[in-house]
Amino acid sequence: MVKNTRPVPIGIDNFKKIIEDGYCYVDKTELIEDILTRGALVNLFPRPRRFGKTLTISMLENYFNIKKKEENKDLFKGLKVENASEKVKETRGKYPIISLNLKSVKANTWKEEFEALKLLLSKLYQANYEVYEVLSNIEKEIYNRVLNIEASQKEYEYSLKNLSEYLYRYYKQPVVILIDEYDAPIETGFINGFYDDVINFMRNFFGEALKTNDYLKFACMTGMLRISDDNLSGSINNICTFPILDKMYSEYFGFLPEEVDKLLEEYGVENKEEVKKWYDGYNFAGTKIYNPWSILNVLDSKKIQPYWANTGGTALLEVMLKNAEGDVKKDLEDLMQGKTIDINLNENIVYSDITGSRDNIFNFMLMCGYVTVEKQERIGKRIIGILRIPNMEVEIAFETMVNRWFEQNNARKEITDFQQAILRNDKKLVELILNQLMKKSISYFENVENFYHGFVLG
Repeated sequence: MVKNTRPVPIGIDNFKKIIEDGYCYVDKTELIEDILTRGALVNLFPRPRRFGKTLTISMLENYFNIKKKEENKDLFKGLKVENASEKVKETRGKYPIISLNLKSVKANTWKEEFEALKLLLSKLYQANYEVYEVLSNIEKEIYNRVLNIEASQKEYEYSLKNLSEYLYRYYKQPVVILIDEYDAPIETGFINGFYDDVINFMRNFFGEALKTNDYLKFACMTGMLRISDDNLSGSINNICTFPILDKMYSEYFGFLPEEVDKLLEEYGVENKEEVKKWYDGYNFAGTKIYNPWSILNVLDSKKIQPYWANTGGTALLEVMLKNAEGDVKKDLEDLMQGKTIDINLNENIVYSDITGSRDNIFNFMLMCGYVTVEKQERIGKRIIGILRIPNMEVEIAFETMVNRWFEQNNARKEITDFQQAILRNDKKLVELILNQLMKKSISYFENVENFYHGFVLG
């Protein structure tokens, strides 16, 4: 039996804790040098859930944070970023940080979601209270209103930009802004019917901080979809997006095959081919990638079973499937049979575009990680992608979700057929479908005639 020298960080996405407590860590710190070398002002990394986005944001926060310069001086010792240029090393612990994780800002109404966001901003202001001493009296009043959750909506919209100015004034250095799961509140707003409210707020909230901000060094954001066209791009048109169809940064989210091989050897997992069949198969612009969440669970439990499938995140996809059009059902069946399908690839899909159209559904599935691109080719102005289910684990999640949709879809079809039979005066079909519906819906104890009147009227 192999004795593991490092515990496995299941559910731990705090970089500092992972390093200091000696957890297993696959070194992705070269990302720091890449970001600084490429020099984009605002970077967006759209990736599926459970692909290391939050850990990446935590790594960046710990590297650049001016408040943690001394306590983190040995945190990156022995990691790849130590081989970076001196110019890169000089940035360690140099900049004030604004870090926001919007993953938990979700609610059933805009009022409730806005309250959650205000609470998050209050905690952010509290964490940076040292800037209070450099504020004017008017600025202190605004600061206190945000801190005490009493500010106006406009003051909240400017709160990130204002805080970056205050931090710049206090530390004499520009600010690094890190936003994890930027679109989590937007997705919830779309599902629950307050999309316009959340977009109107976020357009100014992000726009003021990320576009018209003289105090910004650079920003990094993560999410599932890119910022495009009619959602936020009017306020943040200076963003550089690096999606899963882009080769740039493709190796930093998820585990590479050679990284997985080393981990399996270290933790004594012998059935490598089985691991590959279950968890390999993602193709990020030609880079082969494993889902890190699943691999870490295998290292910890030594069991081959679905892990990613149980992490949620299908609500919006199920809304799309309920409104599916055309040959979507046949495409889903083909995918479940191990076949491929062709679609028009569209990296610019945004929430307001999400409908039941075939291309939208499968492009969204691609962004969610349910399918991957086997290959792509340009035909005129279109980019055609050949899609497949990446591995056995995703196949299980895919089948569970799709079979649930098939059942719901069949039930709706039964009602539609019933309505059409009535309009055609097809008495035999009405009788047949009515009997089927009653067998499914009515108990033996429903023996009052009024009940049946109500059932048919319904």
